[in-house]
Amino acid sequence: MNKKYKKLAILMVFVCATVYGGTSDSKKAHLTKEWYPSNSHDPKVLSLALKELNQQAKAQYGARIAGVKVLIVPHAAFSYSGVLASACFSQCDSKIIKRIIILAPCHTSPFAGVQLPSYSSYRLSSGVLPVDAKLVQALKQENKLFFMASSPKQDSHYIEHSVEIQLPFIQKYASRAKIVPLIVGSLDQEALKKVARGLKKHIHDQTIIVVSSDFTHYGPRFDNVPFKQDKTTADRIRLLDNALLQPIFNRSLADFLEVLHHSEANICGKNSLALLLALFEEGVFPHVVPYLIGYDTSRTKGKDLENSVSYVGVAFGAPSKTISPILTEYEKRSLAQLNVLARSTQESMGIDEQERFLRMPLISPGIQKTYDRLLAQKTN
Repeated sequence: MNKKYKKLAILMVFVCATVYGGTSDSKKAHLTKEWYPSNSHDPKVLSLALKELNQQAKAQYGARIAGVKVLIVPHAAFSYSGVLASACFSQCDSKIIKRIIILAPCHTSPFAGVQLPSYSSYRLSSGVLPVDAKLVQALKQENKLFFMASSPKQDSHYIEHSVEIQLPFIQKYASRAKIVPLIVGSLDQEALKKVARGLKKHIHDQTIIVVSSDFTHYGPRFDNVPFKQDKTTADRIRLLDNALLQPIFNRSLADFLEVLHHSEANICGKNSLALLLALFEEGVFPHVVPYLIGYDTSRTKGKDLENSVSYVGVAFGAPSKTISPILTEYEKRSLAQLNVLARSTQESMGIDEQERFLRMPLISPGIQKTYDRLLAQKTN
């Protein structure tokens, strides 16, 4: 072989070994402007979009939660779920958070295990987010369920939107943090426990977990039409989401898997959510409690009423120091709706049992505890 080409071949082998099996220098953002202002050379464009989302989030959700350790955040385009995502990430305490572990689903080729990033940073138009490369290498040594792709074609990180769409918010609300983007594939219960035990070793007080997940996918586009389209469709979708949320609120992996098995819901982040629940069962963040930041669906945007994707924002943070639970603004509105439904039952306002059931809001533990307490006070 010609010496010139021999040197080039050696160089290419070195580059491939660095990118796949080690870590490359940087991964460039790949999402188009339909997702968020990602391809602008002016970082002010993205900054302005985030500022506008923050203002809308304050007006629409107004949540303020202390001691947040876990966030469940939707991952649609800014125009669909950006306001709710902003409301979620605005709960971050940037002075404390040093590391953000992102548990994200794969929307392309299925695989088993947890795919690690093969890059050491993620480059957006507005700057670079460093990956915690030491932790990535430590996880790689934990067990074979943590792995890096062996080739570009097998690397889900390079085409996955559920990671990248979270990064502008992380850059804005937790600018000092390093990220650990993990794409979670299929895992049986034993594998979930094994991965959770491996991750648990590396989670400390300055770490938060972000689960990137949308909820119910309904409609022919998703090959999931468990009930026909009519005036009750939005209510029935909300009931599906409520059923999925209850085991998450209660930290029960077994109940979550049971609901998935029997439910008509189609949820893209089921593996990531299952891993979060496995981490809870391994004793990670034992004292945090769930708060419902907000709920929305793609149907409310008026662009496609035949199909629907649900967006849920949940934070696990510090519990109330008093007997009364802390409620987010969304939870307060849901509690008011629950009280109206209760009054309609007592006063026979012409709402039948089925309609009352369909109009039930999402019920978080904070809503349930407050409602039960108010009911007890009225009874006494």
